[in-house]
Amino acid sequence: MNRQADFTIKGFLYQFNKTLLDILDAGEHDEITVEGVIEDIDVKTKEKISAIQCKYHETVEKYKPSSIYKPLFQMICHYIENKDNEIHYILFAHYPNEIIGNKVIDADTVHEALRSKNIDYIVKYISKIKPPTDDDIKSLLAQRSKTTDDKERIKKYYKENELEPICDIEEFLSSKFTFTIGESYEKLSSKVKKKLESEKFTNKDVEELFYPNAIQKISEISIIHDAQERIITKKRFVDHLKKVKKTAITRWTKELTTYERLLKSRRIQLKSNLNVNSRRRYFIMDPEKIDDFDECIVNFIKEFIDKYHYKIKLHNETPIFLIDCDDAYLSQLEERLYFRKIKTVTGILNDNFHSEKFFEKPQRKIEDEWREFDIRLGNYNQQIIESININKCDDLFIIGEYRKEKYDEIDKKDINLEVLEVGTFNDLKYLLSMTGGL
Repeated sequence: MNRQADFTIKGFLYQFNKTLLDILDAGEHDEITVEGVIEDIDVKTKEKISAIQCKYHETVEKYKPSSIYKPLFQMICHYIENKDNEIHYILFAHYPNEIIGNKVIDADTVHEALRSKNIDYIVKYISKIKPPTDDDIKSLLAQRSKTTDDKERIKKYYKENELEPICDIEEFLSSKFTFTIGESYEKLSSKVKKKLESEKFTNKDVEELFYPNAIQKISEISIIHDAQERIITKKRFVDHLKKVKKTAITRWTKELTTYERLLKSRRIQLKSNLNVNSRRRYFIMDPEKIDDFDECIVNFIKEFIDKYHYKIKLHNETPIFLIDCDDAYLSQLEERLYFRKIKTVTGILNDNFHSEKFFEKPQRKIEDEWREFDIRLGNYNQQIIESININKCDDLFIIGEYRKEKYDEIDKKDINLEVLEVGTFNDLKYLLSMTGGL
């Protein structure tokens, strides 16, 4: 992963941690909207709404006013359209060399920002804060798409004309806006963990269970389309955490500094079911989300069988491996497994899938340590979904990125669902106790 992508992910995690902190600091009846309607986080109390925007500037040497122009413009524009509402705007930003706490922004800084020559700022924000008086410029701004010449005319107009803001900038800064310099990512996450401990969670459970699951829960809420469903209260959130018994291993928790510790904890949680001889296990795997999938999948299946499906008498439930792929790739995979002496059944006869064939029991000769086939192999499609919903498993392992819409049709009632969003087979084998260490 390149450094820019790493900083982007850290920026999201910083926002998730700030959201968690606001939830844990909230009053009993306060409502927090994750990815709020106004800003990144909206906190609604009886008196007002606090609209909080988060920025994480880990690589910026020093704060510069220009770095806050865009969020400042966005907030002023919203304020202009919602003057009658009790909304307080908070810009919460981290700069490595700035003192933690509130920082005063004066009116001169805003007026200087409003003289920006950035055409995107002019079109999107400045023209709303300082509307033009020229009808031609008004028409150009109202156009959905603007040519280079259009933009140059707008830019020239704002350069040559001193327009007044339609709101009182000083009043906005003094009574409607707060600029807070936030602590570092590490210090903010530590503060969140301390807050979780104050909810009567132990330090160990916070580190290995509740904190990673809280981060994951925030990430899940943040992508919900309906804003009403992104509203959470402290009580509901904490009650949800208390019910969770499995450590989240996802794309977000992978970025936490305690990731190896989380893997160890999750490995222990998985062990009890894996140690049961007779247990029906289904795997759904997304090749696009696992590194070197094609190179490693055959060896992974072979090692899994050698570990969990080698006793002819006791291991009497055939594992299923469902790959999100096309028929051609599945046929190639079946052939590759054959050459590794792994016998498969796909349920396909004359190019048609037959569920009863797929789920038939393999013949066994215990005294000869022989069985007809070792695994069931399929591609993840509608026919398979219908079949596994009828022929339910004990454990369903979803490997790779879990997307709700993709796996919605699977009937998860009365089964043990294990979502392991790992990106490598090494991590997966460690979680399944197929290797001794990371």
